[in-house]
Parts: sequence; C-alpha cells; structure tokens
Amino acid sequence: MNQPRIVTRKRNEMLDAGKTFACLAVVLIHCAFPGKIGILFRTLSKFAVPFFFAISGYYNKGKVIKKIKHIGKICVSAELFYLIFDWFIGIFESNSIIIDSFQYGDLTLGTIFRTIVFNAPFTRPHLWFLYALLYCYLMSVGMRRINNKIKLIFSLTLIILFTITSEFAGVLGINNRLDIKLPTGEIAGSYIYNLFLLRAYPFFAFG
Repeated sequence: MNQPRIVTRKRNEMLDAGKTFACLAVVLIHCAFPGKIGILFRTLSKFAVPFFFAISGYYNKGKVIKKIKHIGKICVSAELFYLIFDWFIGIFESNSIIIDSFQYGDLTLGTIFRTIVFNAPFTRPHLWFLYALLYCYLMSVGMRRINNKIKLIFSLTLIILFTITSEFAGVLGINNRLDIKLPTGEIAGSYIYNLFLLRAYPFFAFG
C-alpha cells in the first residue's frame, strides 16, 4: 500500500535572520523605556509576536499531530516546573512544612476555564505563547478540509477584528473585554485581542 507523502519545508536562512530581529523586538516590547522613545520602540516591535506565529504556520507541513504532542508536553512541563518552583519558594518564605505550603487556591474553576477558553496559563503569563501555538496547530487540523478562499477571508476578518480591539477600541468606545460569570460566582475574563483566535491564528494561517 502506498504511504501518503509527507511534505516538509527546508530551513530558510532568511527566516532565521528574521527571528533574530524578532527576538530583539520582544525584548524591546518588555523594556519600559520612558517617553516617546518607549512608545516608538513598543510600536516598532509589535511585529515580533505575529511574525513568530507566521513562521510556525510556514513550517506547518506534515507531522502536525507530533507537533501538537510535543508542544503539549512542553506546556505541562513548564506549568509543573513553575508550580514546584513556587511551592519551594513558599516553603522558604513561610518556614512552614511542605504540606502546609502547598496552596490549592489558584486551581479553581475560573483558572481552569481561563486556560481552556482564553488559553491563559496557570502559572506564568509568558507561557501564553505556547498555549496559543498549541491551539493554532489544533485548529489547523480542523481547518484542513476548508476551502482556501474561505480560510483567507476568515483570517483577514480575524486580523481586522484584532486590529480594532487592540488598537482602536478605546478611541471608538468599543468594549474590548470578554467577561463570563461562572457557576461558582467567579468572573473569568480576558481582553478580546488576547484570544488566540485573533492574536495568533490568522498570522499562523497566513504563514
């Protein structure tokens, strides 16, 4: 029986160079430079995160399930690392016994809901990228049979929504938060532009 041919892409050195500049841009985004210089740096550096998602989409050829499992393992490992790290920090800061230092308060329906629906990490905000990338790969599997023209229109619409909610919502008086009240009374919310569907997937798809 003939096996399906797996299409892969060779490493692109130009894209590797672009990732170097994008890494520097990510650093600049998180540096609080004062005044107009800070605004300029943050504005010019906004290309970095969409660029990384586009690169991932560019190489999204074959072995997608393997990539999903790989990123899923990284997410679980990173969350466990920070949970254990915070656990030991709690022990040293409170001088309590190990059992008493373990706090279950952060593991609530609200945090679980935010992780599943808003791809918000349990422990550290910067893990958001991994969750968003994982969701992009999962969505790419579900979108395989969709017509390319429809996917193009869909992705363009998402980019427009992302731009409106992230850049013009305040000026236009548009509410750019999504808050959902859970049965426990907790409010699980996120800025709409932080949802992977707007901030990650369309750039991934265009890649």
